[in-house]
Amino acid sequence: MPRIALLPLLAALAISCRRDAAPAPHAVSEAPVAAPATLVAEGTLRDPDAFWGRLRQGGGAATMRMPETAAGAVFAWAGIDPALAPLISGKLPFHVAIGDGAGGIAFAIAMKLSNLETVRSALVEGDTARYRGEEIDGMIHLLPRDDATPSLALAVSWSGYLVIASSASELAGLGAYAARTLPAKPLPASSFQLRMEPAALERAGEKAPDFAAGAIAAWARGVLPPEVDAAAVAACFAPGIRDAAAMASDLREARVDADVDDASFDAVVTLEPKPGDNGARRHLNAMRPADPSPLLDAPREAIAALFWSDTADLRADGASTLGPCLGRALAPILGSHGGPKMANLLAAWARGRGDWETAAFIDRPSVAGLVVRAPVADGAAASASLRGAADLVSQPSFADSIRRLLPLRAGGVEPIDVPRVGKGSVVMFPTHPPPSRGTADPPAASPNLAPPGLAWAVDAKEVDIGLGQAPSELLALTRPAASLRTAASIERAVRALGPDVTFAAIVVPPGCCTSAAAAAAPLTLGWGRHDGQGAAKLTIGDALLARILAQVTGP
Repeated sequence: MPRIALLPLLAALAISCRRDAAPAPHAVSEAPVAAPATLVAEGTLRDPDAFWGRLRQGGGAATMRMPETAAGAVFAWAGIDPALAPLISGKLPFHVAIGDGAGGIAFAIAMKLSNLETVRSALVEGDTARYRGEEIDGMIHLLPRDDATPSLALAVSWSGYLVIASSASELAGLGAYAARTLPAKPLPASSFQLRMEPAALERAGEKAPDFAAGAIAAWARGVLPPEVDAAAVAACFAPGIRDAAAMASDLREARVDADVDDASFDAVVTLEPKPGDNGARRHLNAMRPADPSPLLDAPREAIAALFWSDTADLRADGASTLGPCLGRALAPILGSHGGPKMANLLAAWARGRGDWETAAFIDRPSVAGLVVRAPVADGAAASASLRGAADLVSQPSFADSIRRLLPLRAGGVEPIDVPRVGKGSVVMFPTHPPPSRGTADPPAASPNLAPPGLAWAVDAKEVDIGLGQAPSELLALTRPAASLRTAASIERAVRALGPDVTFAAIVVPPGCCTSAAAAAAPLTLGWGRHDGQGAAKLTIGDALLARILAQVTGP
């Protein structure tokens, strides 16, 4: 494009974009365009430099090494000439459009230019200008004068935005939408908001079952003996996956809102169903929101803890379909009567436990595994399910198959008496070195690791389980001497999830969250129903965020 044709555009942009000032009444404007058919999500970063400054400060050394401005961080991530960063206003919103591209994910980011005189003189005019301008779909496409092939496309819009796109072909679609349509929409209340396109939600819902089934099948192939059909195992979970995926097509909106303060990073996901009766609304109405405070009774040394809340009907429905299906799929290792046993024990567990359950993960040198707690709804059924599980893994067909993968052999169920818990039962899986051909198994020998096993206790109020190394010690941790509630930052984070979650998780790496300061909060995640909408909340304290980023960006 001749330089003389570029000057009117730059002059108009210079009038409309002076040092973060509001556009003059006669400023150049562009009519909004329709959303591209490939649009997946759109978003707005309301206060770029302020948001990035707080995130950069809280992220520790890993982020403090990055540029100080939001534009500088974007350009560093994208591998774009950092000299362009000072041309961008960090006080005016950035707009993002994400779509399905021919080679994968496509995107465009529109950032307001603060001084078009500098753009004109530094980028496209003069003998030392680094770019030449070419008109492309109503924008000025910036191309390096050295004819280098850029990995991303850069352009200047008539309304004064610098647009970064994943390719030149995306400038007319996602780029124009980000620079012309998104600035006309109301700003979010949060610092950053990302909104999913409803049509993209439907496409995702259609693809999710196949993706999830493939992931489950891959996991099953990795952990189960080859005689088990991994696809058959995955198919047992298909009904639940399809029900959850179908919810996506019944949503009017799905959005993510993120904020950063002086102590933590917070993100909230909101799923809003379409009006009227539909699968998404029925799914949300069937949930049983509850207070996740039982998480705080997990042992203080737990590195993670999970919480579930459901209803007897949901448990019974799940067990009635999952149990028989898994029994058939695992028949090669469960034996001729293993299928009914599997179905019966899952049904008994569904009847036996109450409406919530927690699982804590312990990892100490001599004690490692799961600590599970749940209220009792039917003590006899809960006991029967656990004894049934012990019998199932002890039968020869199952034990022989598992032993080909792990040198384990189940023993018999023995009574135990555990401090603070009381009387219980345990079945051990002592390790055996692989036997030599034609010889008997040598004695168990594991000088460094305690033998694994399953221990449990059931009383009138609660069922407690320890599964892993030193199971009796794990069972004792269901009544820990010190629980997570002894850490003020952890208790505050769990309480902040609110009383209406059906799933919650807390991650507490060793050495984390020992201070009472808000910045010492662990990673907490909650999912539930709020005001008739699905809602998920993620919080990460600055101390843990800095550790995570250091590990991700470190050598």
